[in-house]
Amino acid sequence: MLRRAMDVVQAIFDTDRAWLFHPCDPEATFFRVPVEAARPEYPGAFALGRDVAMAASTAEDCRMALAADGPVMCTNGTAQPVSAATSELFSVQAQMFTALRPKVGKPWLFGLHQCSYARVWTADEQRLFTEIGRRIADGLSTLLILRDLRESEERFRQLVESIRQVFWMENADGSEVLYVSPAVEQIWGRSCAEMSGPSHRWLDTIHPADRARAEGAHRQSRETGLYSEEFRIIRPDGSVRWVWDRGVAIRDAGGNITRMVGIAEDITERKHAEEERQALEAQLRQSQKMEAIGQLAGGIAHDFNNILTAILGNVELLQHGLADRNAPHDLLREGLAHIERAGRRAADLTRQLLAFSRKQLIKPRVLDLHQLLGGMQKMLRRLIREDIELEIDCAPDVWRIRADPGQIEQVIMNLVVNARDAMPDGGRLSIRVTNVPPDKQQAAWHSEAAREGHVLIAVSDRGTGIAEEIRQHIFEPFFTTKQPGEGTGLGLATVHGIVRQSDGHVAVESVVGRGTTFNVYLPGIQSEADEEPAQTGADDGLCGSETVLICEDDQAVRELAAQALGRRGYRVLVAQDAARALELAGAHTGPIDILVTDVIMPGMNGRELAGRLVMEHADLRVLFVSGYTADVIGRQGALEEGLNFLEKPYKLRTLLARVREILDE
Repeated sequence: MLRRAMDVVQAIFDTDRAWLFHPCDPEATFFRVPVEAARPEYPGAFALGRDVAMAASTAEDCRMALAADGPVMCTNGTAQPVSAATSELFSVQAQMFTALRPKVGKPWLFGLHQCSYARVWTADEQRLFTEIGRRIADGLSTLLILRDLRESEERFRQLVESIRQVFWMENADGSEVLYVSPAVEQIWGRSCAEMSGPSHRWLDTIHPADRARAEGAHRQSRETGLYSEEFRIIRPDGSVRWVWDRGVAIRDAGGNITRMVGIAEDITERKHAEEERQALEAQLRQSQKMEAIGQLAGGIAHDFNNILTAILGNVELLQHGLADRNAPHDLLREGLAHIERAGRRAADLTRQLLAFSRKQLIKPRVLDLHQLLGGMQKMLRRLIREDIELEIDCAPDVWRIRADPGQIEQVIMNLVVNARDAMPDGGRLSIRVTNVPPDKQQAAWHSEAAREGHVLIAVSDRGTGIAEEIRQHIFEPFFTTKQPGEGTGLGLATVHGIVRQSDGHVAVESVVGRGTTFNVYLPGIQSEADEEPAQTGADDGLCGSETVLICEDDQAVRELAAQALGRRGYRVLVAQDAARALELAGAHTGPIDILVTDVIMPGMNGRELAGRLVMEHADLRVLFVSGYTADVIGRQGALEEGLNFLEKPYKLRTLLARVREILDE
């Protein structure tokens, strides 16, 4: 087009040469004449077919053109002759030129050469030359824009066709795929033509299990302008590939979506690697779980075998003593005391196991740690040796906590005993209680229960410290560094279980040879403490004449409870399972005042039994009894509201007191 324009210009002005020069930049090192119309006898720079060094005279011509408002005319024999270099190199006698400023790139120089004589162009010719220059500048703008667009499109084509991802483009409403890059053939196993057009072609390749989710995300992207989804596709050969597809909206000046563009990537190998990693992690967790179960079972067996040895041995001694009528009563009482102590050891071990597993029944209330620690001081001083100095520092403004007081006492006692044993040569043991505001909490152990902040109970010693390789195991059940017989290995595991059950967190800081600090964080409450529950008095008033239905599948427990209640005047109906209990209740002609039932039993459980009986006996009271609390406690370990519960093992006096209390409500 430009060559034709130069031919027309040459004809209009009947000149020897018409040309376009680029760039019109006096600072440029070289220039080129890409378009020229010349008489055969006067070839110009175009005929050279190469870049030409920018001479000083040519640079000056560029300066004049850029500075002028109209065309610049140079004619030999006038006040403004053609430069000697131009005259000599291109046989020029007269020239007229002007700077063109297209919308893209640097300015151009548009000019005429008269070689046959020293020509002077008229004012009309100069005005016509200026107007033609403007039209050529407009044409140059269009051509340059189209050139840049073609180059951009070519670069884009080379890019999208060389990458492994699929580049795609959809129309505004997502109903049509306008473009899809050739990589689709490698990933989808389909041609570009198959995947272009109506968008259902694309959606139809998605695995049925993922299609609805992907289609929903595709629809939603028209509102959000963003799209990112992982799904499976099914290739024509039936093979399945994982794809990560994401896109973004292209909007016009008004913010309206005009296109959606995106990239789809094959992530099958990554998915397979993740699945393999998850499988290996599951195997590792299972292996660790089995190892922990084995360690736990071994520790339980060891401790319970010791307890059973003490019980059975003392029973055997009692049997011999009863057979010998001359045996002193003190010997018999001592044997019974040994059996009672062994039973308490078994109950304590069970309680620690439940605390470790976070299945222990708790009775949380709002506690004032000043009062709790004040009441524990004498006991704590008895736990430690005389060569250990106990220091308790409880901040005056420390918040309350909501927890089971017995459990918090157990946490503090276990940590104090642990600190005592870490200082065989004595030292200082400190208990520090402070507030931790919300902005000082670590995000890793933040919870909704601790939105007001945490209370920190820090128990520190100046003992031997804990090595890193040991610190990783200190909360594991039955893990201990003490000598056999010096500890069960459940102390710190119990602390961990109680703290977690109370929605708290425990952390350890230790330096070998310098000491250890256990930091217990519990959710703080800025409210008044609950009143201490009233203590139960003597055995007076534990008798009764009401009818009690006992349902317990363990014969020994069943007979013991029936005997204890019967001796106190109650009328007792005894059943070994729910079916027998329903049978006894149906045959009983009088009222049944209270049901005492185990929770977990073969067939119908205790809660189902209670539901059936309450429908027939509206005034029936119920007391649930169990050694495993998972089915009667809530998510946080607290007793369900309105549920009466007695935890095994229990004392007979406690059973009598609970029955009397429930009947008197």
